[in-house]
Amino acid sequence: MLGAVATREPGKTPQHPAERGFNRSRWALEHAALTHYLMVVLMLPGFAA
Repeated sequence: MLGAVATREPGKTPQHPAERGFNRSRWALEHAALTHYLMVVLMLPGFAA
């Protein structure tokens, strides 16, 4: 249910991990081009070391 809008009652703890806040995995999948660019840019200093 990625497209569903989560509605919560005040004071109730979210049960689904996606409702808990920022999800880095989901962000990376939604921004694949930027993720690949950052992976390459961050690997270059590693190879140079």
